[in-house]
Order: sequence, then structure tokens, then C-alpha cells
Amino acid sequence: MHRAAYLFLLSTMLLWGGNSVAGKLAVGHVSPMTLVFLRWVLAVLIMLPVGWRTFREDWPELRRHWLLVAGLGACGFT
Repeated sequence: MHRAAYLFLLSTMLLWGGNSVAGKLAVGHVSPMTLVFLRWVLAVLIMLPVGWRTFREDWPELRRHWLLVAGLGACGFT
């Protein structure tokens, strides 16, 4: 097994557990929309270095089907 797989599994567990703890601590102190926004910003900052090269390579295809991608993203978010 690759070491990277263990690293990704460990980071997933830590981020998921940390999200639960942070959510419980933030109740009453931070609005839910602010908490969701900050979670998405953190997710983008973590995922951007991982997928930036692929995103640039696939940009023409994504731009051509932007409406479908946006619709699928909206369905996944809601």
C-alpha cells in the first residue's frame, strides 16, 4: 500500500472529526452561513493544489459545459 493513501485517509479522518468538533464549538458564536462559507473556503484551499493541473487541462471542456456543471454542483450542494 502506498504511503500517500494512508496520509489521505488520516487527513480525511482528522478533517471530518475536526469539522464535527468545530461545529459544536461554534454553535451560538458563529452564524451557520458563515460556518458553511468557511468550510467551503478551507476545502477549496486544500483541494486546489491537488487538482489545479487537471483543472487547467480540462478547462476548455468545463467551459463548454458550464451550465451542466453548475446544475450538478447546485444539486450536490442542496
